[in-house]
Amino acid sequence: MLRVVIDTSSLVSTVLTRGELMRRVVAHWRSGTFTVLSSPATRAELAVVLARPSIRELAAAPLDELVRGLERFSEHVPGALDLAGACRAPKDGKFLACAVEGGAHYLVSSDRDLLELRHCRGVAIVNPGQFLLALELVPKTHWAACQSWPHYMPVTARCTNANTAITRNRMIAEMVHPRPAFLATPSIPPVPAKNKTT
Repeated sequence: MLRVVIDTSSLVSTVLTRGELMRRVVAHWRSGTFTVLSSPATRAELAVVLARPSIRELAAAPLDELVRGLERFSEHVPGALDLAGACRAPKDGKFLACAVEGGAHYLVSSDRDLLELRHCRGVAIVNPGQFLLALELVPKTHWAACQSWPHYMPVTARCTNANTAITRNRMIAEMVHPRPAFLATPSIPPVPAKNKTT
């Protein structure tokens, strides 16, 4: 089963904006597509942030449900690993530590300091859009058997016009480590350029 850490900024966005990307990520979580990991520190931070009056005033969804959901429906990591100094912002270290200690494949974040790392000790660090792209382009049967997979990082790129399918395949084929055969870049010829008229 795919193992994932979702940071506080991404989780909070689900109750503030009900954005489409995180709504779909949470739907995959609820359907069992992947396992969410949490540590005492990451759960505590979520509770503290959601208790802020400014957040409660702006919330577009019940806050307590999210806190209870992370508590009840995530795999609890002890939180014994200390990765101080691994990230530019000390407050983000708890998410890296949780991901590494729990053997996560992905850390999903909207935080620039984390995203600039791209990966840490075999954990791919991606934004919600990149993670969703990987989830929805790879069959669930493959995610179910990914315990021993190498971790990978989709490349950020734009999908346009006739090259959309090719670009998307390349996004999920770009690996941090050697690729599983079924994720190798497909042999699809490029779309020929149209001849310019004179």
